Amino acid sequence: MTTPLPFFAIIPELLPRNVAGGAIALVNSFGALGGFLGAYGVGYLNGLTGNPAASYIAMGGSLLAAAVLTLFVRPATEKAPGRQAAVSPRAEGYDVSNRHASTAHDS
Repeated sequence: MTTPLPFFAIIPELLPRNVAGGAIALVNSFGALGGFLGAYGVGYLNGLTGNPAASYIAMGGSLLAAAVLTLFVRPATEKAPGRQAAVSPRAEGYDVSNRHASTAHDS
């Protein structure tokens, strides 16, 4: 199972267009890696202990750790000192729809 589709809809809203595709690929890759490593870890714990209780405890602990981490993550409200925020030309009000139009000095 991969990451739910509504999660992928958030990424283009938060990131610029030029990095959104790479970010979606990274999220999908980590989801696939987690699917493999999670199943491997559950099998390893089941084989090590002889019952699935340790696997359930590990999965519950991971879920709890993820929930606690989300409580501490906050969106950035200000830009860091000394860094400029990335602004797209569209946000600046420039018309980027006809970038290859000829200018007066081209003729």
